[in-house]
Amino acid sequence: MTVYTTLCFLAAAAMLIAFINSKIGQMQTTIAITAGALILSLIIVISGHNNWFHLKEFAATTLNEVHFDDFLLKGVLGFFAVCGRFGRQIASS
Repeated sequence: MTVYTTLCFLAAAAMLIAFINSKIGQMQTTIAITAGALILSLIIVISGHNNWFHLKEFAATTLNEVHFDDFLLKGVLGFFAVCGRFGRQIASS
């Protein structure tokens, strides 16, 4: 799983939660995305404890494939730096 794939998955999940929120919830977007991520995490944990899916094998292979140095240094931190820069440009305008 590459950094690009991970970021695309996270962006798609956030867009899906925001879309559902716009049609059903009408909450503030950041609260809706946080609540949606919490609900999805709880569903994954509950399904893992009840052995509905083979999540242990999937989690083990996924964690072995992720290169955290690349993910953190080249992916997430660069993304936050760009977002921080845009935040400063908007605030100073």
